[in-house]
Amino acid sequence: MDDAVGDDMKMGEGGMMMMVMTFTNWSDYQLKILFDGWDVTTRGQFALSWFAIMGAGVAYHYLRYKVEVLEAHQQSREREALRGAHTTNPLMDGLMDSSKGERGVYGSAAGAAGSTAEIATSTGPVSPGGSISLSLSSTTKYYLLHAATVSLCYGLSLMLMLVAMTYNPALFVALMVGWASGDFLFHRRTMMLRRVHGFQSGEEVMTSCH
Repeated sequence: MDDAVGDDMKMGEGGMMMMVMTFTNWSDYQLKILFDGWDVTTRGQFALSWFAIMGAGVAYHYLRYKVEVLEAHQQSREREALRGAHTTNPLMDGLMDSSKGERGVYGSAAGAAGSTAEIATSTGPVSPGGSISLSLSSTTKYYLLHAATVSLCYGLSLMLMLVAMTYNPALFVALMVGWASGDFLFHRRTMMLRRVHGFQSGEEVMTSCH
């Protein structure tokens, strides 16, 4: 067994090899991050990696903010469509109320979107007289874009977790700095967006239920 493996593994009881789950020294900079190709061998490479990981933390908050933007715009479109339709269709009154209370995991009015799509399908083409203006294709595009953005956000969060599992203290600080920077840049925008569109995120809804 080479020295690199020996630094990360220790012999446990019964001859079993055990992963060392403690932070390394602050002076350690030679390591592989996530991929074999991301092999850090110099201090300059480590510095670039540090800023790249910090930027990834900011990017995570940016993706979360983009999810909020997508949901807010979709909710606005749904409300406008329902507002124009409920005067001519009594079924729309209950749907208008439900669109204000049902939220998805990330704060979207998923129930209202689904109901809107169903009614739009059953009522046929859009008419200027007040029927729903949201088409099934536009709703599908929203869900596809939402799913893609959330998937990127989830994948990035897992990669950041794997960076933390390198147990390098300097990279751990990079994660914290990136997280704090992203929160500083996008949290206020997110709160302003929620106030303008008058909705809570899914996390806030679940918290308020406990």
